Parts: sequence; C-alpha cells; structure tokens
Amino acid sequence: MSISAEEFTALNTALLELKQWKYEAAEREKKTLQELKSLKETHQKTEDELRKANNAISKSKTKQEAASLLAEVDSLQRALQRANQEHREQQDAVLQNVKSLFQSNQALEAELKTAKTDIENKDKK
Repeated sequence: MSISAEEFTALNTALLELKQWKYEAAEREKKTLQELKSLKETHQKTEDELRKANNAISKSKTKQEAASLLAEVDSLQRALQRANQEHREQQDAVLQNVKSLFQSNQALEAELKTAKTDIENKDKK
C-alpha cells in the first residue's frame, strides 16, 4: 500500500501543524505555569505583609492600651500626691490648732491658779 505524493504532503503538513500546535501549547503551558508561580509568590508576599500588618496593629493596640494605662496611673499618682499634700496641710493646721489650744489652756490654768491663790489669800485675810 503506497500513498500518493499529495497524500504524503497533506500528512506531512498535518504532522507539522500538529507539532507546531503542540509546541505552542507547551509554550503557553510554560507561560501559564510561570504566571501561576509569580501569582503564588505575590500571594505569599501579600499574606506575609498582611500578617505583619496585623501584628503591628495588634502591637499598636497593645501600646495604645499600655499608654492609656500609664496615663491613668500617672493621673492617679498626681491625685494621690494632691490628696497627701492636702492631708499634710490639714494635719499641720490641726497640730497648730492643738498647740494654740494647749497654750490657751496653760494660760487659763495659770490664770485660774492665780485667781484661786488670790481668793485664798483674800479668805485668809
């Protein structure tokens, strides 16, 4: 069984077209695989950046909470210092008042003693 030259040329042309199509398909596959690899790398980088951003946000929130707590502690410490100062001032005022009352009491006791002595001396006369 032999084939004619025209059939051979047609088969040869079909074979060449098939080989060309196969080569182009292989090239498209390579290109698609490279693109897929690039997209995966980009996706991974984006995921990493997102993870880093979420960590930064988390740390930022923690820092904000810590800063808020430190500000509250500072405010409470200032309030405590003011209360301690007021307490010292009140204590000093009370102590001064007690001293004044003690001195007045001593003066009144001396005056009373003098008055009693004067009365006793008048009674004796």
